Amino acid sequence: MTIENDPAIEPANEPKPKPKPKRRYTRRVYKPRVTRAAAPAETGELAGLSPTDCCEACYEAGICCISGDVCVHPFKGGLQSKHQMNPDVVRRFSRAKRMLRHQKIELQDRT
Repeated sequence: MTIENDPAIEPANEPKPKPKPKRRYTRRVYKPRVTRAAAPAETGELAGLSPTDCCEACYEAGICCISGDVCVHPFKGGLQSKHQMNPDVVRRFSRAKRMLRHQKIELQDRT
């Protein structure tokens, strides 16, 4: 027996399978984001505080209800160094930040 006559060694003349087609890219559709104003707090010393506006007590009294003198809104100016030494101001500021964070989470849940 010769190697040329052996049927087990014969090369297969089968056609190669066609390659799979490439996946098509689908373009994303642009959807503009609708920004809704978060619902401001309704009660307490920080009533009416929103990410863009100070609380109602600030407007009524003409002074900041968190610090007592200058505005320390968490999204506008923040705490100044002279207010960081007063634990009551830091406590009220932290409460305002926490409240605004919860408003932001609730807003994201609604969209």
